[in-house]
Amino acid sequence: MGLGILLTAAPLGTASPSLSASAASSFSFQNSMSETVLKNYLSRAVTFQGLCGEGGDENMLFDEDLRMILRTGAKFVSRAALFAWTSTSVDQVEKHFLYAEKMAKKVHAADSEIILQAFVAEIVRKSYVDKIAIPDWVFQAFGKEPEKRNFSFDKIIDKKKGSDYWGSNAGYPDYSNEETLMWYYYCICKYIDAGYESIHIQEGTDTSEYANVDKLLKMGREYAKTHARRGIVLFHNFFDMTTGGNKIGNRLLFDIQGNGLVPNETVKEDGVLKCRIGSPKDFWCTWFGRSSGGEHPLGFTTDICPTLLEFDNYGQQGALGVSNGESFGTWGYDDITWFAVQPEWYRNEFLLYLDNYMKSNGLTKAGKQAYFCLYPMRRVITAQPNWPETVYKPGKRYSTDFLFAYCESKLENIGVNVQSDGTFQLTSKAYYRANRQSDGCPNGFNQEDTIRQIFLGKNAAENPKYNTVILPAGYQPDGNETPNQTSSQSSSKAAVKPSFVQGNSSLAESAESDTDVSGEASVQIESNALSSNEHSSGAAAINHGKQKSIWPAVWGTVGALAALAGGTVCFLCFRRKQREKQSDSTKSNKE
Repeated sequence: MGLGILLTAAPLGTASPSLSASAASSFSFQNSMSETVLKNYLSRAVTFQGLCGEGGDENMLFDEDLRMILRTGAKFVSRAALFAWTSTSVDQVEKHFLYAEKMAKKVHAADSEIILQAFVAEIVRKSYVDKIAIPDWVFQAFGKEPEKRNFSFDKIIDKKKGSDYWGSNAGYPDYSNEETLMWYYYCICKYIDAGYESIHIQEGTDTSEYANVDKLLKMGREYAKTHARRGIVLFHNFFDMTTGGNKIGNRLLFDIQGNGLVPNETVKEDGVLKCRIGSPKDFWCTWFGRSSGGEHPLGFTTDICPTLLEFDNYGQQGALGVSNGESFGTWGYDDITWFAVQPEWYRNEFLLYLDNYMKSNGLTKAGKQAYFCLYPMRRVITAQPNWPETVYKPGKRYSTDFLFAYCESKLENIGVNVQSDGTFQLTSKAYYRANRQSDGCPNGFNQEDTIRQIFLGKNAAENPKYNTVILPAGYQPDGNETPNQTSSQSSSKAAVKPSFVQGNSSLAESAESDTDVSGEASVQIESNALSSNEHSSGAAAINHGKQKSIWPAVWGTVGALAALAGGTVCFLCFRRKQREKQSDSTKSNKE
């Protein structure tokens, strides 16, 4: 996959001019890392699930996503590669590691300082585990004579939880088994070889497992000394609320502790389900303020282990939109799904609130920040009836083929509904994306600017090439032609600026700017700007105003419905066109 279509000649991937040499040096390390450098990375941390591959699936928007990462100044990318949840065959696992390495090289070619984190999950599947041969180097690392055999699913899983804990032949690992340690050592080393300098391990929170977990992590760190990009690997896990973290004596096992953010409900106001976070003093169901300190694996001593709190996904927890009190559910949602269904302005406001809160609370005895947020850039949202919706207005780089291919991709699962005015109502049913909405990311949720402000400051200088609209390689813009757009309808920025742009004044003003991303009106459209009644019908989106006579209203409605029908026909025609192209391409490849 190439770097897509750029509107500038300069390559995507040089350091942003907003970053000074002194700022860049604060992310430098080799063979060791100071507490200061570690926290510098955590202060620029994001969750980007599947940036470099999720199972056997590739990231269709990799180039667009890399643009956002570079523009925001993110330095620590969590869950960039993972396979365990979505892979069901050995072929998918093999493909994943190859793709994960290829994409990691692209990221590091753009910014060599970025730490990519891989996710080694708490699920193992018989379908691929039993078909992967144990390399000689794994046996040797455990002091065993190499033999010709595959990993054993039955030896890895927790027998008490059964082989079907996560579904048919998908079990939970038992760290008391050496086979489990061998399997996870294999996965850790494969990711280190692929260029990943941090590994998230979900398991190992039971105190009875600490000794074996400690052994695994020590082996991983030893392997990193000679195989990692910069000689170290940072281990990250979800710690138990009741223990304060994984420790043997006063020695911390993990470099970074973490867990879900668990926003606490406050009030329902103006259609917003508002929340806060807090310490155990005012909210028992929180990981904020619970992380213990000790002797850190990197060699320093701290009273609070550096901790990352993230917008977690774990499914519906009660009635949606109803306060559950002090529980894991946030208005009935999990963390990220609650966040995704809030209006755009409140999502941005809440991120700024988190930044200020964590810089001012839960500090070390020396007054230093200890808790950091993994700001969400891409994260799975869980099944529920009220999926977040976005209105997309095609801009000058609109591509029919790309829009449909993207929305219909297996991973994304985006519902498309053409509106009477030529816009599209997009319903995201799988992932939240922080990207600025553009022709390169039609369903972007518009938190990119806010994350950039948190990382680089409100007035940080922009690098123009990080503001370009990027289509994936192989896709070309249609030109100014958009669905349901006649020759008399202008596609200029001034003509398409929506009347319902909301949020702060800077966002509204940027809808008229000349930059390639923010210049498209679609960038600034508020996700929930239209009421639910307006969403129920494309015709209702047209405001006819008050009519003295019923007939103008009737004829207006008829006209609107006709326009909607025309738009739908156009939508289907474009969809047919795309599939015909795909079919022709498939035939030519076979020939």
